Amino acid sequence: QLEGSFCRVNMAGFLPPSVDPGEGFHPSAAEGPMYVICGQDDEVCTKPPLSFDYVKETVARFVPRAQVWYPAGIGHFALLDPRVVAQWSSRLGPVGPKPPSEAFAAETVERVTNFLDENMSSDAI
Repeated sequence: QLEGSFCRVNMAGFLPPSVDPGEGFHPSAAEGPMYVICGQDDEVCTKPPLSFDYVKETVARFVPRAQVWYPAGIGHFALLDPRVVAQWSSRLGPVGPKPPSEAFAAETVERVTNFLDENMSSDAI
């Protein structure tokens, strides 16, 4: 991540255990507002070799003041642009990821927008 005390949103952005988790969170990230979103059923971030506990511990260690949202029943691909997921689904067939519901996508947009509205000054825009 870039250096600086600015507003950040991290969506399902956890690195594999072979990579120092600090590489995913620049030290200055702890200084500014941050919103971390990771589904509890994330196929990439919360399953072996990682775990949901690993996600929570990494956030607590590197960005302890971050606001978090860990929605239950949500996987990695539900946090991607539904158009991207739809493309992957068509390529992978029935085993591919499914786009999130419109309601979940709308809730995600609302949460991120509210976070940004609350944490970005009009001077920064």
